[in-house]
Amino acid sequence: MNAKKFSDAMSELDTKYIDEALSYNSQTTSRHFKRKWTVALIAAILALCLMGAGVAAVKIYIDRVASPDAFENIEHHDLSADGTIQISEYIDNGELFMVPDAMTTNKEEISVTNNSQSEVTVYLYSGEELDESIRELSVGKNETESFTGLSSRFLYHIGITTESAGQINVTIED
Repeated sequence: MNAKKFSDAMSELDTKYIDEALSYNSQTTSRHFKRKWTVALIAAILALCLMGAGVAAVKIYIDRVASPDAFENIEHHDLSADGTIQISEYIDNGELFMVPDAMTTNKEEISVTNNSQSEVTVYLYSGEELDESIRELSVGKNETESFTGLSSRFLYHIGITTESAGQINVTIED
């Protein structure tokens, strides 16, 4: 490109572009760049904080729930180590009797043998959530039924009821 072509090209420029170039302030662009950089840095710090909180939550879960010793400070009956639980109670019509001990098992099942004179309904509860049972079994007299697919990582509670008032005699084992 020679000087004449350059001069011709420059003369065709609109004056508003020339005025804009003359009034250009590099600080405006620098401030915009700094703002983007600050937002990106804050987002990165928040992402790191969230990842740290996630790691901490997983560690707490593993330490408290998934650990084999998770229940050592909670009074409970370990069916595998402590053996069976024998229940002999008088129950009124439809009254729910809660077995006093929470229990754990090292097997995947808890079996209930009904030695009573009538059918009983057995409810299984997980953890401290006693509002709603997670499973239910009807066990006829002199029969055994099992809750299967259980985990050693949970505390279980059992509630027992019968349709008619009377003595219940139940054996709970794993």
